[in-house]
Amino acid sequence: MGIEKDTYANWETDNTKPVPAHYRPVVEFLGYDPTPVPTTLAERLKAKRRALGVTFHQVAQFLGWDTGTLTRYLNGTWQMPPGRGAQLDAFLTAGEAEPVQIHCLPRRLRRSNS
Repeated sequence: MGIEKDTYANWETDNTKPVPAHYRPVVEFLGYDPTPVPTTLAERLKAKRRALGVTFHQVAQFLGWDTGTLTRYLNGTWQMPPGRGAQLDAFLTAGEAEPVQIHCLPRRLRRSNS
C-alpha cells in the first residue's frame, strides 16, 4: 500500500487516523471505503477527498477559492452563493477521473482530521 509499518500499527491501535489525502491506498487495498456514508456537505467533501487522495488545500485551489472561504462555507459561517454551490456540487459529483488536474496542484498538508 505504500504505507510504513509503524503508520499502519498506529492506525490499528487508534493512536492516529489516516488523513483524507492519504486514505486512497487504504480504500484501494480494502476495495471499499469503510467510513460511514456522508450526510453533510462537509462529510461529502471529506469523502471525495479520500476517494481522490487530495488535500483540502488542493480542493480549494482547484475550485479557485481561498481555504478559509471554503471552510466558512462548510461550517455555515458564510452562506454559499448559488454559483459557487453549483461549482462545488459539480466537483463532488464528478467521477474520480474527471478532476485529474487537481493532483498537479501543490499539497499543503496540515496536522488535522479535516
